[in-house]
Amino acid sequence: MKLGINNLYKKLDISINNFMKMTIKKYLFIENEIYKLISFLLICVFWGSNIYAQRCGTHQHFISLQSKNPKLYESIIKYQTKLNQITSRKEIDVIQAEELIYKIPIVVHIMHNNRFGNIGGKENSNITDEQIFSQIEVLNEDFRRKPNTKGFNNNPVGADVMIEFCLANQTPDGKPSNGINRVYYGEAPYDFLNINEEIRMKSMSYWPSNQYLNIWVINIKDGTLGITQYPNESGLEGIDVFNTDEKTDGAVVHYTAFGRIGEVERFSEYGHSTTHEIGHWLGLIHIWGDEFCGTDYVSDTPTQSQSSIGLSERCPSTFSNCNGRTTQDMNNNYMDYSPDICMNIFTIEQKKRMRTALVNSPRRANLIKNNKSCNQNVAVENNFFKNLEWRFNQDELLINNFEAFGEMNLEIYNIMGVRLASVGLPHDASSFSLPINRNDNKYFVIKLEKSNQRWIKKVILD
Repeated sequence: MKLGINNLYKKLDISINNFMKMTIKKYLFIENEIYKLISFLLICVFWGSNIYAQRCGTHQHFISLQSKNPKLYESIIKYQTKLNQITSRKEIDVIQAEELIYKIPIVVHIMHNNRFGNIGGKENSNITDEQIFSQIEVLNEDFRRKPNTKGFNNNPVGADVMIEFCLANQTPDGKPSNGINRVYYGEAPYDFLNINEEIRMKSMSYWPSNQYLNIWVINIKDGTLGITQYPNESGLEGIDVFNTDEKTDGAVVHYTAFGRIGEVERFSEYGHSTTHEIGHWLGLIHIWGDEFCGTDYVSDTPTQSQSSIGLSERCPSTFSNCNGRTTQDMNNNYMDYSPDICMNIFTIEQKKRMRTALVNSPRRANLIKNNKSCNQNVAVENNFFKNLEWRFNQDELLINNFEAFGEMNLEIYNIMGVRLASVGLPHDASSFSLPINRNDNKYFVIKLEKSNQRWIKKVILD
């Protein structure tokens, strides 16, 4: 009897153990599901916070403008399409040669809410000069694809855009400047969808947008990191004009996403948000085209189903299935919504679009033609060329009525940026001949350079 009871106890003990194990397994399963749910909810919360802040409000801002001007969307689509055709043409009027680097002067308007004017410190939108300087460094690293920086990549379609930036060293009226304006704004976070607020804020500190790239640094509502105004009319045949206000032209960047030191926040701590916004300023749109499997009008970026917002800082590979094809996303492209640490590429075709927009959009073109703030005066239609005569005699270029300006260097490029000739001119030259194999080309760019001055002229030679 005792043995039977012992056996019963053993069976009961086994049953209890099995029950406990099953209960524990169920508990662990439930706990795991709860953990997943909590993790999901936390991600949703972070998504709405600055950690997963909306990287860019440019498209939203454009849609807001479109609601007030229904023809705007149609005109920009025509602009983007035509721009794509232009960048594909052989006779593209964009100099791709490495020797021709466009330099863009920037004025940074710090629109702060520190009533005492204190500079720097936690949660102070009146950021330091050093933080501002660090952003200019990042722009030059990113747009020049500089080795040994976070702007470098070894992707075969990665491009050195050959655009550089500097803080303006003089005001519009010629007075010395460090390119930084500090203005007490003192209002609630900036609402970029409120057109009246946009006009009010930007009018408090503005330099002519056909001479400078204006960047307003401010605390933006809802954690949006940046908003930019696209280039206005391109001046190209066949493109409908769409007018945007010159006095609001430029980029707005959240003060916690400007630069790479000081008051910068996680996911935007390397300054690439501003690189993203300047990409817009130069005519690029988001890599996924702001719609499911949309187009960015660039042939060497893959079709992407959506933005990469929420991507891990480990920068994993992600994929899209568009039009029946699965392709790897280019989530390291500056025009995506990836964390800053993942971004490091503009492509060759993006480069072409930006440089095309830069020389064809009137305000952008005027800015680079009359840049007096980046240590070099570059003027495309300078009076220096006024009386010069250019003509071909078979395979020889003849230049007459050359005014003596001292010793200079003459370089000639075809419209694809290939340098055809480079020669030093004597200080007393009045005419000059130069052998050139023109290969049926008729579009050329002449560059003359002396010390810290450079003159460039586009010529058509029949």
